[in-house]
Amino acid sequence: MVLNGFDKFLVLTKQHYPRKYRLTYTKIEIKDFLCEESMVMPKWEMLSGDTTIVGYPCKKAKTTFRGRTWIVWYAIDIPYHDGPWKLYGLPGLILKANDIKGDFIFNCIGIEKGKMQPIVLRKLKYIKCTPEVLEENIRLSHSNVELFMTKMGYPNIQGFDTNGKPIVHKSHIPCLLEYRLKDKR
Repeated sequence: MVLNGFDKFLVLTKQHYPRKYRLTYTKIEIKDFLCEESMVMPKWEMLSGDTTIVGYPCKKAKTTFRGRTWIVWYAIDIPYHDGPWKLYGLPGLILKANDIKGDFIFNCIGIEKGKMQPIVLRKLKYIKCTPEVLEENIRLSHSNVELFMTKMGYPNIQGFDTNGKPIVHKSHIPCLLEYRLKDKR
């Protein structure tokens, strides 16, 4: 669950390692989207430095991926090549990741053995789309929600606050927006 101050949205990512693809399920405003994409392995540069995170010794690495430069700490003692968001491919589980601008920080605060249960997705009418179309819709919903709703087939309805004044939506950068559309950076 991602909180940005005004709304909550869920981004669920399922990765299929043998076939190297990723499914992303997300809700934008009131529409549910499903995006399938090939998994792109970040190119990692191993850096000097070590630390301990939740009791595990960690090594440092760096990558530039989807428009951001990331510094990560990974635990060789946990032999999973995974991490937060779409960061993966190191010889251990990524326990901390942050972009160099300081906009995003993922920090492991604990590791517990969970109950093995199948992942159950809600049966919804997902709009299947490409990663580029998903990015375009996320950008539009954050810059002009009325235009996004019109694009999705809903009438253009003006919202009002508790004082009866029209709600003015301020443009903002969506959380973890990927930079695929080069001319839209």
